[in-house]
Amino acid sequence: MSPPFLPPKFKGVEVVVAVIAFNALEKQKGLVKATKAAGVKLFVPTEYSIPSDHTTTGIWSTKTRLNTWFKEFGFPYVRVFCGMWPDYIFTP
Repeated sequence: MSPPFLPPKFKGVEVVVAVIAFNALEKQKGLVKATKAAGVKLFVPTEYSIPSDHTTTGIWSTKTRLNTWFKEFGFPYVRVFCGMWPDYIFTP
């Protein structure tokens, strides 16, 4: 399967940060394939809450499956965890 269309400006990008709605998390697989094809060096998947490793229920189970897939695909990525509600915690 070929990767999705890549805008010309996507070439030369070093890091892609995914900000994807929870109901579309699986779309990150295509995005990772496209970033790899474009020569991007690092992918930051939509995570942004609490560590989801080994979770088998709810939205976190999808993130666990994706994390397993990222490892198997072998493309460099970094997950960022900032807690469940940082917008409430960091509000003045």
